[in-house]
Amino acid sequence: MIPAGSGNDVARAFGAPEGSADQIAEAILAGRTRASDVIRLTTADGRQRYYMSVLACGFDARVNERVNNFRFGMGRFGYLVGLAAELRSFKAIDFEIEVDDERIREPGMLVAVGNTSAYGGGMHVCAEAVPDDGLLDVVFVRKGPLGRFLRLFPRVFAGTHLGLDEVVFRRGRVVTIRGEAGTAYADGEPTGIPTLVCEVVPKSVEMLELTS
Repeated sequence: MIPAGSGNDVARAFGAPEGSADQIAEAILAGRTRASDVIRLTTADGRQRYYMSVLACGFDARVNERVNNFRFGMGRFGYLVGLAAELRSFKAIDFEIEVDDERIREPGMLVAVGNTSAYGGGMHVCAEAVPDDGLLDVVFVRKGPLGRFLRLFPRVFAGTHLGLDEVVFRRGRVVTIRGEAGTAYADGEPTGIPTLVCEVVPKSVEMLELTS
């Protein structure tokens, strides 16, 4: 993984997010590897793609879309600017989420399905995700007052939000998302609108590990 992106969250999951050319060369020569799961995503029109970090659907996807439209990259600060802008117009979404055999049906702010913990340059939305455990981490944020959501959202940087009453945390192998949520983003790229099906593909990629 060459850490040359805007957030480098996948690179961070497998080593240093700002590795030098020498570190990368050393990792290649040493052959330090780690098997990683990936997530197979099937979109509403039947197309399939794969991603490694987090799928964002709802509020966080709309922030991502705003950030992508900025003329200049601003890293984490850009996500905070996009977050503040999106809060002015966001309305809760009627989600229907299936995690294996469990169904969640209620209004919410966002759904995240992760293989690694972070997106947006260190926002640990799926804070306990492990990339080689054969499971998907699912985080659903229930509808609530926008003011409280704004106060609590910064906890995502430390990953301390999972125990909040507004947050539903589940693990599973197959996750289906339905709802009028607009375009979802996976690994920071637009993927499609729900219905979306995420399936874990265990230990399907060998990653060279970069050490700090």
